Amino acid sequence: MGFMKNINLGWKVYFHPSFLAKSKMSVGDALKFYYQNTIVPAIIFIIIGAAMISLGISSYGSTIFGGNAAFLAGIGAVAIVLGLVYFWVLVPISIFINAFIYQLVGYNLLKIFDKNYDRSFAAVMFAELPMMLLYWVVAIPIVGIAALVVLSVWSMVVLIVSLAAQHKVKRTDAVVAILAAMLLVFALTAVIFAFTYIFASAALLSRAGVGAGSFTMPYQ
Repeated sequence: MGFMKNINLGWKVYFHPSFLAKSKMSVGDALKFYYQNTIVPAIIFIIIGAAMISLGISSYGSTIFGGNAAFLAGIGAVAIVLGLVYFWVLVPISIFINAFIYQLVGYNLLKIFDKNYDRSFAAVMFAELPMMLLYWVVAIPIVGIAALVVLSVWSMVVLIVSLAAQHKVKRTDAVVAILAAMLLVFALTAVIFAFTYIFASAALLSRAGVGAGSFTMPYQ
C-alpha cells in the first residue's frame, strides 16, 4: 500500500471500524501502517503545542515566571517531546504487550480465537488509531479532557470490532476475551502488589527486630 492510500484507509477505519478490520497484516505491515497514520497527527500536535507555548509566553510568562520566557518555552518543548515519545515509542510497545495478552487469553486460555498473533496485533493497532489520529485535540484547552474520554470509548469499540473481525468470531466473544484479559491483568497486578507489600513489611519488621535486639539500656 502507498503512503497516501494507507492514510486514507486509516481515516476510514476511524469512522467505519469494520472497513479494514478484516485485513490480514503482518506485524511489520501493521507497524508501518500505524507510523504512516501518525505522522500528520504528530505534526498537528507539534503546531498546536508550539501555539500554546507562544500564547503562554505572551500572556502569562511575565507574571507567572517573572519574565523568564525561556523557562516556559523549555517546559513546553519537553511536553511536546514527551507527546512524540508517547506517539512513536510507548504506544507501539503497548500494542505489542496488549496483543500478546489478548492472544494469550483468547487463544491459549479461552480457546475463543484460532488465528495467530499477527491478527491480534493488527486488531490492537487498529484500536489505537482513533486516539492517535485525533490525539492533537487533547492539547487544546477545555475540550482536551472531553475528547480524551470520547476517544478512549471509541477506541474500545474499534478494538471489539477488530478482534472479532480478525479472528472471525462473534463480537460478544471478543468482549469476553477483552474482559477476561482485563481481569487477568488486574489479578496479576494485585498479586504483585500483595507480594511486594508482604516482602516490604517483612523487611521492615526484620530491621525493627534487629534494632530492638541491639538496644541497650544507658549506664546508670
